[in-house]
Amino acid sequence: MADVLPGFTFDRQSNRYRATDTGRFVGRQDVLRLLDANIDSTSSRLASLATALHEKQISPGIFVDRMRTEIRRLHLQNRALAAGGWDNLTPRDYGAIGRKLRDDYSRLINFANDIRDGNSTLAQSLNRANMYAGHARTNFWEAERDRAVPSSPDMRIVERRMLGIAEHCPTCMRLYDMGWRLIGELPIPGDGSTECKTNDRCRLIRREVPYWELDQWIGRRGGGSNAPTTETTAPQFVTTAYSPAQNTIDASVRYTKDQIAAYSKGEGVTPEVYEQRVKDALKELMDGKPIQMQFPSGLADQLLESRRFKTQFETGSSGGILDTDERSLGEYLGLGLPRNLDPSLRPVYGYVKSYRGQEQDVGRTFGDLTFVLKDEVRQRAGYTAGDSLYGFRSGFVVSSPIDEVKLESMGVSTRYLHEYAKLKGTMGAQKAAKQVFDYLEYIEVQIRDGVKLSDIKTLIDRNNALTPSQIDQFKQLGITVRRGK
Repeated sequence: MADVLPGFTFDRQSNRYRATDTGRFVGRQDVLRLLDANIDSTSSRLASLATALHEKQISPGIFVDRMRTEIRRLHLQNRALAAGGWDNLTPRDYGAIGRKLRDDYSRLINFANDIRDGNSTLAQSLNRANMYAGHARTNFWEAERDRAVPSSPDMRIVERRMLGIAEHCPTCMRLYDMGWRLIGELPIPGDGSTECKTNDRCRLIRREVPYWELDQWIGRRGGGSNAPTTETTAPQFVTTAYSPAQNTIDASVRYTKDQIAAYSKGEGVTPEVYEQRVKDALKELMDGKPIQMQFPSGLADQLLESRRFKTQFETGSSGGILDTDERSLGEYLGLGLPRNLDPSLRPVYGYVKSYRGQEQDVGRTFGDLTFVLKDEVRQRAGYTAGDSLYGFRSGFVVSSPIDEVKLESMGVSTRYLHEYAKLKGTMGAQKAAKQVFDYLEYIEVQIRDGVKLSDIKTLIDRNNALTPSQIDQFKQLGITVRRGK
């Protein structure tokens, strides 16, 4: 195991690697970088062997023997990397590796003879050596595909080819343009089915989706904002730490940049100027502002009894939109949370107070009591500019840490943020924010690991709706209670 990913263990429940010293999960991009590093390192050694044979520093027999050793090691490493370690390799894995190696071994003797007899130039030999290393890459994608099993009979796995960092052949471009397909319908990168042969640097991404949504996925064309590209192996079970997939982040950034490019033309400024304005506006509206939550006073007794805010997955009710299927899919895309996560571990939603009196505006939908959270809650809070439900589900935005201004968390809100930047100069920040948030509503906050009453600093009972007994109970919990407007 240590030879596959030193310093890490494989968590079978989440199907992910975890750092042994910190306990943190390893990002998928890091695993793919290790895959590429293994291949590049072996490719370099294979190239050295080919060069040595050309220069007659080694014999054909030694060349074949050392090539076999290097190739066999790489095939095993790549398969074990996807499987989660040597101990997780199955007879099926070893059988697949054996078949590939037989093909490679049968060609090695001809390769050595061509170099010996002068039938292969050095450039040709280096390219052939590189293809052996590329062929080993297929083990990773096959092992992942073999282990991609739906979490329930109601779920299906879809797959998509993504372009890696390389020059791409026409077939690779066509496969990318095919969009999402049922798992197994697309060829494995590097299996020789494209002009790239084993040099294919494309990647596969997978998603687990409800079977009734298949018609929304199968046949989508690549490159559009309506085709989310979450790079993950389905089903993906993760902890409650927010970790949107890198491909989803990249897609959200592209969408936001497209918005900026379009709106900047209408404003008569460059995209760079427009982008800086919206970043400055978001920072100003969010920096140092308290995180708040609205809650109905009619449920105060239940809140005092549970001493924590429950999610709509637990209560079956919502002050906004009640749609647990839509919400779980959104949290899967925008937060990286599994769809079958324990309801009590799902995020609780609040907002950043960006102007005076915002409590009243937001409270009309979500409740008359205002809970102001303690500053330390910011450490486990993410945000989106505006409501996340539609943005997450559509792939327009993802959640970012609350103290970081990120393009991927803006989405369609860029025009409103720019409007604020324009208006504040003529009417002041307070009036400009109130006008803009009539459309934007709020900067939403997603708080992981739930919110307990011990996380509350202040309770504002604007309408004097709480009873003296309820007020006393909140005060006994260390919460400052303010009444009236």
